[in-house]
Amino acid sequence: MKIGIDLDDTVISHTKNFVLLAHERGHRDATEDTVHAAAFKARFSADEYRSVKETLYGPMSVGAEPMRESVDTLHALARGGADIFIISRRVPSSREFALRWIAKHLSGTVSFEKIFFTENDEEKGAVCALLGLRLFLDDKREVLRHIAKETTLPVLFDRFDAEKDAPFARVRNWRDFYELYTQKAKIV
Repeated sequence: MKIGIDLDDTVISHTKNFVLLAHERGHRDATEDTVHAAAFKARFSADEYRSVKETLYGPMSVGAEPMRESVDTLHALARGGADIFIISRRVPSSREFALRWIAKHLSGTVSFEKIFFTENDEEKGAVCALLGLRLFLDDKREVLRHIAKETTLPVLFDRFDAEKDAPFARVRNWRDFYELYTQKAKIV
């Protein structure tokens, strides 16, 4: 079964690096538990937040940790026959670093011809449709709104269990996603 996976904050965890950058910018109370809250992110001006994101997705991202269980689960899915595609919204200047991270952690599981970068969220839906994906996992509701539900099941990666009202299939961790994939693969 063909599946699509978002990269940043779904497979790659930028949390520790975000905390480091927040500390550098004077937010000494930043912790791994607090930096994901909207109230914390609101402390940054739009330009400052954009700068933080550019730094996170630049060379720093090559050393970012995988999201817990993401790499092992993707390897297991591939061994079980899943055809895995990565679809990530990245500006051109940060794509090389994403490719280096993938080569380091997912070599043999995701081939480079199955990695697609988009300029915006809407394009992810078009890529899913073009590839004929059955499932697409992303951590952002806004992205999943652009997925054609008739052909691709949009799945929200809700690691903080904060999106209980999401109008999409929802998983809290990679174990949950593996189980969902297994259920859907039986139907095919």
